[in-house]
Amino acid sequence: MKNEKYKLIVFLEFLIVYVFSSFILRVNYFTLSPFVVKFFIFYFLVLSLFSSIKGKQFLFSEISRLWIYSFTPLLCYLFFTIGIYFHILIDSRFSYFIPFLFSNYYNLEYDSRKYITLLRLFSFSLFILGVK
Repeated sequence: MKNEKYKLIVFLEFLIVYVFSSFILRVNYFTLSPFVVKFFIFYFLVLSLFSSIKGKQFLFSEISRLWIYSFTPLLCYLFFTIGIYFHILIDSRFSYFIPFLFSNYYNLEYDSRKYITLLRLFSFSLFILGVK
C-alpha cells in the first residue's frame, strides 16, 4: 500500500511542476491550452480505465509513468527558442513526443504492457494530429 501512495504523490508532484513551469517559462498558452487540458483529462480517464483492468498495482505503475511529462514545458520553451534563432517552425505539440517516448518505453515490460502501449500510441497519434 505504501508504494501506491508514493506513486500518487509523484503524480501530484508532476501536475504541480507542469503547471508552475508552464507559467514560469511563459508557455502556458500552448501547454495549458483548452485542447491539451481536455485531451489529457480524457486520456487519463481512458488510461486509468484500461489499466485498472489488470489490477491496482498495474494502474499505479502506469500513472507513475506520467511524471516524465513534467519536462514538456521546458521542451516547448526550447523548441520555441530554437525556432526563433534558426527561423524554423516547430509545433508545440511535438514537445510532447520526447516525454511520450521515455514514459512509454522506459522499463517496458512488453508482455504485460503491450495493449497499454498500443493504446498510448494511438492516443498520442490523435493528439499530434489535433483530433478533438
